[in-house]
Amino acid sequence: MTHDVGDQKKPRVASRHQHSSAGKESIKWEEGDEPSPRKRLSLQLLWSGLMILVLLLALAIFYVKEMAGGKKPNQAAVGTTVIGGAESHAILEEVLDKDPVKIYKNADGVDTAVEASRRDEKFIMTEIEEVVTGFLNSETVSARLEFVRDSARVRPLMLSYYQGEEIDAEGIEMLVKERSLFEGEFVNTLVQTADFIMKPIAIERIEKGGEVGYQIDWESWVGFCDLSPEDMRSKKPTDPKIIRAIVSPSNYYNYGFSNDREWACFQLEVKDKASVFLGYVKRGTAVELGLTDLRKRGGSGSFILKVAYPPNARSADQVEILEIVSRGWLLKSDNKKYDE
Repeated sequence: MTHDVGDQKKPRVASRHQHSSAGKESIKWEEGDEPSPRKRLSLQLLWSGLMILVLLLALAIFYVKEMAGGKKPNQAAVGTTVIGGAESHAILEEVLDKDPVKIYKNADGVDTAVEASRRDEKFIMTEIEEVVTGFLNSETVSARLEFVRDSARVRPLMLSYYQGEEIDAEGIEMLVKERSLFEGEFVNTLVQTADFIMKPIAIERIEKGGEVGYQIDWESWVGFCDLSPEDMRSKKPTDPKIIRAIVSPSNYYNYGFSNDREWACFQLEVKDKASVFLGYVKRGTAVELGLTDLRKRGGSGSFILKVAYPPNARSADQVEILEIVSRGWLLKSDNKKYDE
């Protein structure tokens, strides 16, 4: 409940009776005696205190609502599930709901978060931490490529993304090894960067000639898209473009997508949720079916999508969802080519 300071009733200094009383003060407002300077100060302090209390209460209510909606301080990107698959999503969401700094144990003393993540002993977390540290401390594309999977293909993408060789290194505060999800040869874990932002990061385990190494999936780390949000809006490409987006159900219909019986609407958040598009998919199609669980759960999920603008698009924010390339932001080795 909000309160407008301008609507607060002020104490009446004088009401129906106007008379002076030189040597005495009355505590009855209806008798009309003007309060002393000390009493006026006390009343002002009282009203100020009440207004501060109302403001704090409003802030507390807002914070509780934000927390209930799943938003946590300094964790804007935590909801980004990198590894795909329904089972992986369910496990990771359970893990990410917990404080990544604390250890949660059940009645038997077992850390349920670690148990849920299905720790795989073939992954050596100390070596993974070294790779992640080197990756996040790299200040050039050339240096960072030493830690990146599929580096030959990714190099031109990195140069385009960083607009040159130089990188503003994120740095690392800590790797939250206890909050890791393992799937095949990949591990999805959480890292806290030097500016205390918590983000998921995907690492692939590479084994060649009996030697084991680890490589970072750079594309999922930055949420790489074929075009930047600014270029998407200015160019409005009608040919399919790849985007990595956090997808959630929406309900806005306008311009070329005004018929809600023909189109299903979804919100597409890209670039660490810094930019939002509206995506529309034909109802009754396989693509809509692939997104229906979001409506059932009332939640969101991470996807790699192919999208395009309709011809002569009137809105720069409305695109058609043509294909689900992958659930999660990670492209496995069997799906690295977008045009397949």
